[in-house]
Amino acid sequence: MGEMNHQDELPLAKVSEVDEAKRQWLQGMRHPVDTVTEPEPAEILAEFIRQHSAAGQLVARAVFLSPPYSVAEEELSVLLENIKQNGDHADIACLTGSQDDYYYSTQAMSENYAAMSLQVVE
Repeated sequence: MGEMNHQDELPLAKVSEVDEAKRQWLQGMRHPVDTVTEPEPAEILAEFIRQHSAAGQLVARAVFLSPPYSVAEEELSVLLENIKQNGDHADIACLTGSQDDYYYSTQAMSENYAAMSLQVVE
């Protein structure tokens, strides 16, 4: 008979267990995310460039140096070098203009389009 009672209580127990599991999962998510993304700003940078390319915009190097990003110059050089070396970011290309370097993703933008955009920007 004890079995039956246990069965009846299950839905309630389940709800709090799910909440608990969800909470732990979210906390679990939060921690690995810190450790995974912290050393990977290059990933964030590449993603940022891809999003702008998808919107038809080049990203000037100066953008990263200015607020709200305010990446330090030497740090930025390292990051952009990492992106260049990393096969995952093979789509990130750079155009050198007269005033700045401009980045775009070849997944979202053709070289011709990027070159035309460069003329417009400068």
